[in-house]
Amino acid sequence: MMPLYRLLLVLVALAIGAGNAAAQILGAASGDRVRVTAPTVSGKPIVGIVMERKQDTLVLRPMNDTRMAIAHGWIEKLERSTGIRRCSGILPGLLSGIILAAVVIATDDTGWGLLISPMAGVAGYAIGSIIARQFTCERWAVVPVPGR
Repeated sequence: MMPLYRLLLVLVALAIGAGNAAAQILGAASGDRVRVTAPTVSGKPIVGIVMERKQDTLVLRPMNDTRMAIAHGWIEKLERSTGIRRCSGILPGLLSGIILAAVVIATDDTGWGLLISPMAGVAGYAIGSIIARQFTCERWAVVPVPGR
């Protein structure tokens, strides 16, 4: 049987973990990178770091390093960043390679088109992969607006 102090440590760890998970599910916490859609404040979404959550406002530090308080009632959509990842260019590259292969086959009178077309598909796949590695995409998850 587990000693009582070990059981208490496990229960405390579970409670702390559950509290952190609940805070993440409920919305954006201080320090989170968010994207706020508030047409009365700005015509385009505002991206920034949550500095603090007040009862009726969300205080952000946008990319220009100024603090901005946005009333919850003005927020139409609140999104939390789930991370920055490499964009996927493999599929567009492969599709462009297939299109290039189709053009080669359609315009070829020598018979080399069937030999060259698979290489065009592979080249498109490779070029798409290389181009995709140069760009990043940020993913966003919609979270509830505080106070609603």
